[in-house]
Amino acid sequence: MIRCWLYKQVISQSLAAGQTLPARLENHFRSCPDCRAFYEAEVQLTEQLIARAPQQSKNPSPFLHGKIMSAIDRGGGRIEAEPKLSRPRWSAAFVSFGLALACAVMIRQWQPTQNAP
Repeated sequence: MIRCWLYKQVISQSLAAGQTLPARLENHFRSCPDCRAFYEAEVQLTEQLIARAPQQSKNPSPFLHGKIMSAIDRGGGRIEAEPKLSRPRWSAAFVSFGLALACAVMIRQWQPTQNAP
């Protein structure tokens, strides 16, 4: 049901932001076991992530520094700018198509005037 999908989005966003759920969601939980189960699973996952966050922030991988330095030495992460030559081509193509379409409409509507002798 679309309503359940929307409510699940609100649940995810509210829990990620640490906000309380709107009252309409709590009313919906009473009648929808699927959304209630989703909420409980999201709460459990959020609590696990919060519990592990301090541990992860204090103990980075011992190989992280080496990986970063080797990526810098290799020149990794550099992204060369692509030439923007294709944009003018598309623009010219659209303008040409528009002009051709306008000419076709004008030719179809054009009626030659008859010269009086």
